[in-house]
Amino acid sequence: MVNVTDIELSHDNPSSLRLTLGDGLTEIPALNLTVNGKPWATIPTVPDPTALQDRRVWSCELPPLHSLVGGEFIEIIDPRNGRLVKQVQLGAREPRRNGMGLLAADVYGDGADPLFSAPSMLYDGAIVTIYGAHLPPMGDPSKLRFVLGPGVAFTLEYPLYSPEFGDHYWYWPNASWSAFRLSIDLARSSAAADPFKISFVHMLDATERQGGVVYIPNQMISSIGFPGGLDDPTPVQQEPAQIAVFNGYNNYRCMAELLSRFGVAPRKGATLLDWQCGEGRVTRHFLDNWTGADVWGIDSDREKIAFCKRRFSSGAFVHGSFKPSMPFTSEYFDAVYSLTAMPFLPAADEGSWMEELARLLKPGGLAVLAFPGGCAAAYSSRYLDRDWWNRWKSKGYNDELCDPELKARLGVPSYIPNVYRSMENVKIESSGIFETLAIEPARFGYLDVAVLRKR
Repeated sequence: MVNVTDIELSHDNPSSLRLTLGDGLTEIPALNLTVNGKPWATIPTVPDPTALQDRRVWSCELPPLHSLVGGEFIEIIDPRNGRLVKQVQLGAREPRRNGMGLLAADVYGDGADPLFSAPSMLYDGAIVTIYGAHLPPMGDPSKLRFVLGPGVAFTLEYPLYSPEFGDHYWYWPNASWSAFRLSIDLARSSAAADPFKISFVHMLDATERQGGVVYIPNQMISSIGFPGGLDDPTPVQQEPAQIAVFNGYNNYRCMAELLSRFGVAPRKGATLLDWQCGEGRVTRHFLDNWTGADVWGIDSDREKIAFCKRRFSSGAFVHGSFKPSMPFTSEYFDAVYSLTAMPFLPAADEGSWMEELARLLKPGGLAVLAFPGGCAAAYSSRYLDRDWWNRWKSKGYNDELCDPELKARLGVPSYIPNVYRSMENVKIESSGIFETLAIEPARFGYLDVAVLRKR
């Protein structure tokens, strides 16, 4: 065993172990941690900004606890050669809570699919750089693999330290080690390569499980004439056009894959409705790629519908009520999809809306609906108390939080709730009208998705 200067639990976070590496150990890039003999995580070391001489520090969050635990046996190992760096038996360790008493272990158990986001893309004509974050599977960044196709030339930086991300995902062990930067060199990639798809693979218990996918648009023509955020005279969105196109394209590819998997494919005469289509960031890609399909969008925000009518030369866009009725012929659509309706749909209107969607769909038609479930509740949990969490878990439904900005924008008389629904709630509420074909967690960011077929 080699020497270290000190090892301690953090006062601010009782689940965080901190180690200062002594002289002669500054070359160690990362350390492994085992807890009671079981491998837990591999975390990078970083330079110590407070030390006068060359030193490195290492910190790792321990597994979440539901109650006070004592006597955990810790081993810290150099992964390059298996050399034991430190052994220690901890005293009593308190479970971690947020400022309102909610246990990290409760939230972690409900949001066990590691969320990821790739919200930013930069393209300079030769290199595509994707900036994002992916929560380390099971708290261990080394259990995540980035997969690109053969012949793709790329460089990857992961995990990068991001205290802001760790702050928000307070419940997830080692969330601060989530950021990544991936640069794809198009000029150096082979002619047959597909550099426009990134897959995440989780390596759990010696097996690999497919995680999420990031799709990169292979052209940015859709950004022409699209509003550019806060500088736009009448903005309908608050981010640069290139990022809006990137995110919209990702959501389109995921939605198109679900539709095709369950029988609604791109063909001449296919009829699609984007329910609460917004500024058309998903609809536009169906218009571009499902040529021959009859694509419609409807939204309760007049300004966004007006923008879609100005922006798109194909497709049809109509303004609709926030209440359950839409001005379309019965049994007209092969599929209705939505990313933004269910998050604000109160329980009192859910049954009526399910009936309305069924009215619009052809026999056997699909409703593909994203909704905030367990991962969304976990995403918001730093603002929530234990009583809220217990009510949400016991009912599988909660609409106590609201979005006053959206309420003001739409001018509706009652508040716009942020509605959380469990997977079981969605199955039960739709079962009289729809058959549930699939429910997938965290399919669209932190939103789950339900694929329903009209009975």
